[in-house]
Amino acid sequence: MITIKNDIKEKKKQRKKYLTPCAAVLLICSLAACAGGGAQKNAGGDAGAARTAETEAGTEENVSKQEAASLTGEETANSAESAKEETQTPVTESRAQDWSALPNPIVDVGSSEDFEAAGLRLWLPANKEWYSDPDYSMIGDKAAQIQFYDEITKSDAIARAAKSEEGDISGIYYVFDDSRKQSWFTKLEDGTKVDITVRVTSENSDVHGVLATWSAGDTSYSLWEDDAWEHLDAVAKMAIEIIKMSDPGRETEQD
Repeated sequence: MITIKNDIKEKKKQRKKYLTPCAAVLLICSLAACAGGGAQKNAGGDAGAARTAETEAGTEENVSKQEAASLTGEETANSAESAKEETQTPVTESRAQDWSALPNPIVDVGSSEDFEAAGLRLWLPANKEWYSDPDYSMIGDKAAQIQFYDEITKSDAIARAAKSEEGDISGIYYVFDDSRKQSWFTKLEDGTKVDITVRVTSENSDVHGVLATWSAGDTSYSLWEDDAWEHLDAVAKMAIEIIKMSDPGRETEQD
């Protein structure tokens, strides 16, 4: 489609080169002058010849005007099309530049140790048989994230941590079934109690997931498993292990 448009535009440009609106006007005037001169020379001739010359001149003038009007119309349409393209192109390029300039909010990191620089602690269970394929990342330099596969529930999972002032960090906005809501708790090494809220999506939801949320100190946490609808207890236990491993009072190295 782009090639065809370019060919059409090139042909129209060639037409403009050889016959601009001014040239069309000059051509009409020239034809009219020639027709008038021919009529004066034939003034002494018979009336039939004069009428024939005038008719031919009028016909040529009308044809020329029609051709000029047609070409002028094409040039006007071409100018409008070119103006439209010239107007749209900078906007498109500007948007592309704006989008390309936006930073990626998710940046991959090597391990949980990389979260420490942001003042966040988020560690998976010490028993590596509980999970597999962990991917570590930072979201906007404010939230730590670990995506992994829960080998107990057989579900994809996302654990997140951020300072409490960031609000809800789970990013999960499904409708939950309040009748299946559970409350759990555990304690940090210094005896601090941590309350855990476990919720499950409603039965008619597109995703049968489980969300666990809790806070420890000035940090909020969330654990989302998108296919653990029948494994609330297992999700709660995964959350407890994450809390123990992320305890500020323990060593940063995993066992």
